[in-house]
Amino acid sequence: MDPFAEVLEVLAPVAAVAAGFGVGMLVRSMVLGRLLRLASRSATHLDDIILTGLRGPVVLWFTLVGLHAATLVSDLEPGTARLIQRTVIALVIVSITWIAARLAASWAHHSLGRTTGLLPSATLIQNTVRAAVLVVGGLVLLQTLGIAVTPIITALGVGGLAVALALQDTLANFFAGIRVLAAGQVRPGDFIQLDTGERGYVEDV
Repeated sequence: MDPFAEVLEVLAPVAAVAAGFGVGMLVRSMVLGRLLRLASRSATHLDDIILTGLRGPVVLWFTLVGLHAATLVSDLEPGTARLIQRTVIALVIVSITWIAARLAASWAHHSLGRTTGLLPSATLIQNTVRAAVLVVGGLVLLQTLGIAVTPIITALGVGGLAVALALQDTLANFFAGIRVLAAGQVRPGDFIQLDTGERGYVEDV
């Protein structure tokens, strides 16, 4: 084999990954940076939440695109190439799920706090929204990897019923907390005193 062809065969995948990383850094610093400055002048917080959340994974996404391109231009065995591509897809799904969970929790915090004034520090609804997004993303990841999710959902349903019966008091407190948040009668910063003598300021619901 021609030495130049051998060098090109080695450098092409590396160049693809490096190009993906470089484009990601460029998009993060120039495009997203400029958009963030514009978003800071708008009246809504939704654009700030989305753009701030995208600053983290955008470099990873472009690097993974470069890695995927590297598998196409390199002379890898089909099995190894498929493994790398499936890993890339899995990492993309995990990163999207993680950032979607963060965005959903931030959106819940800002939107509900703006409409009701209840949530400057309450984390109950944020954690619930975040957990729901993570569960959906996990099911999508398993389905993408070829793992049947229907038996898992069935098992979760049966297990959830058993947990609900075993943790009735805990679940009662959980839904009572949601009701307290919805009622708006107790807010972080309020001073309360119980009939049993305990008293103090509310820090979180």
